[in-house]
Amino acid sequence: LSSDHGENASLYVSRAGGENPRRVAEGVVDFEITSNFVAYGADEEIYVYFFDDRSTHAVTPQRESAQFVSASENYVLWTDVTFRERDVLKFAKIE
Repeated sequence: LSSDHGENASLYVSRAGGENPRRVAEGVVDFEITSNFVAYGADEEIYVYFFDDRSTHAVTPQRESAQFVSASENYVLWTDVTFRERDVLKFAKIE
């Protein structure tokens, strides 16, 4: 991250072998790196950025407010905070 977590923080990714870091997202609150992708939360949505093809995909629906929790090799975990009366943990398999 370019700064503390928040709306001014940019997430940069670099591959081994001397590649220059590239900005993949702005406003990143939290993130986790796996061997195939980096998962992160920004603007109350969850995204994954795939290293191989340099593509970014939204994991959560646009109508849902989400807070990033964690990621593993094949899964992303977040809290659905659309309705704040209760905590709802959700996950998605990433392929």
